[in-house]
Amino acid sequence: MRRTIKKELQAYTELYWWNGGKKTLSYKGSLKGLLKQQYITFTKKKTDQNGIYEYRFKSAYNIRYKVTGTISDFRYFAKQIVQMELVGMGDKAQLYVYGTTRPYVTVNF
Repeated sequence: MRRTIKKELQAYTELYWWNGGKKTLSYKGSLKGLLKQQYITFTKKKTDQNGIYEYRFKSAYNIRYKVTGTISDFRYFAKQIVQMELVGMGDKAQLYVYGTTRPYVTVNF
């Protein structure tokens, strides 16, 4: 099965916040929806190497992230930009992205 960005954006995700000491579900759904909820945009550009792309991510808080990798790396890269934004916001949060290395990430504890 050939991997595409469209398929990668369908990956299941969850985002939790700690609100008054209580874990609260903030988002549950596709990676595409999570990026949209967090106002994160991205572009994909071919490189000279076959199968390698340059990804550029940008968040609403002007966090920018440029990285090079394959389509299979996209979920991990998207998880990283969301994680960077969560760290910048300063609240306790837990992020889950299916199909990535270390799928659960907890920040600001």
